[in-house]
Amino acid sequence: MIKKITTIDLECQQLLSAYLDGELGVAESAVVEAMLRDNSHSAELVESWRQNGDSLRALPKSQLDAGFAQRVLQKIDQTVAPQSISGVESKTSGDALAARTGGLAVQ
Repeated sequence: MIKKITTIDLECQQLLSAYLDGELGVAESAVVEAMLRDNSHSAELVESWRQNGDSLRALPKSQLDAGFAQRVLQKIDQTVAPQSISGVESKTSGDALAARTGGLAVQ
């Protein structure tokens, strides 16, 4: 039995996103497609996401130079004021920022 959806909750949004990304099996895709036929709001949302994805993919690709990340981290170190956390002074360093961002900084 297919439940008629009148609002799009987080679980439904995740299901629609997985459908759009091609992550669902045949049976789940069929359920979503039936939902999209019966629920114009869901269909509009998926179409909006599809158009947004197409627009993003159409943007020109850019390549940053190798030193870009390091320059950003140095600028942060120069401009970030010390932060007080429970009376303890600390300054965000490039190494600390890299650690918090999963090492996204250039070596």
